[in-house]
Amino acid sequence: MEISPSDLDRLISAIEVLSQSLKLLMSVRRQQVTLSGAQSSGDVVFPVTLPSTNYFITSSVVGFTGSPPLGASVIIWTKFVDHVHGQLAAAPGIGNSVTYDLCILQLGP
Repeated sequence: MEISPSDLDRLISAIEVLSQSLKLLMSVRRQQVTLSGAQSSGDVVFPVTLPSTNYFITSSVVGFTGSPPLGASVIIWTKFVDHVHGQLAAAPGIGNSVTYDLCILQLGP
């Protein structure tokens, strides 16, 4: 079977796209943070400094103890190159805690 130059160009292009996609996927970080009691904010420090704040954050509540108020599940994240800062709508309260799972997706080059 002979491969034409145009087929080879399409194959190379597909490999380049896949390579760029893998670079994007390799820049996904996942971390957890737990806020307790009167804590209404907290920082998640990255193991390495990122080149910019050109990344996305998603977060979900993955656990809690006690009976935290509904506002403890609402969090706003502020991005920095070395960490993210989370601000809760309401602190969990004495004897309560909420654990958040963060997914940090850094955009490709």
